[in-house]
Amino acid sequence: MKFSIPVLICATAFSVCPILSAQQQKASAPQYHPVFKSNLDPEKFENKDAVTPLIQKREAVIRKMLAERSKILKNDRRAKELHEKILNLNKDLAVLMENKRAIRDLTRELQQIDKQINAMPLKKKNQITTKQGNKK
Repeated sequence: MKFSIPVLICATAFSVCPILSAQQQKASAPQYHPVFKSNLDPEKFENKDAVTPLIQKREAVIRKMLAERSKILKNDRRAKELHEKILNLNKDLAVLMENKRAIRDLTRELQQIDKQINAMPLKKKNQITTKQGNKK
């Protein structure tokens, strides 16, 4: 199946939706919802031992919230209809945007930049260091 740029942009926009993100987590390797990507690093707190369980509890509550939202989308007819409308509107907007010349030009430019970035050599694992200078 061949996907066009608008469909790919639409799919990217959908990944922002918490429910779809939760469904993607089940289907692929462990990926985390954007809420998990906050700066809640226990190392940043004075009492690391006290904050670590709180951060873990927070992540557990977010997982439950995502599961509950997914369950509501499956079981509640009105929620399902609204979700479908949102998906269709998002798809229509992506198609409309991609039909604008400026967006097409910027998309091509972005693809060229990504191509150049992907051609750059990566550091070997033993060369990667943290901000403090410690090797990972």
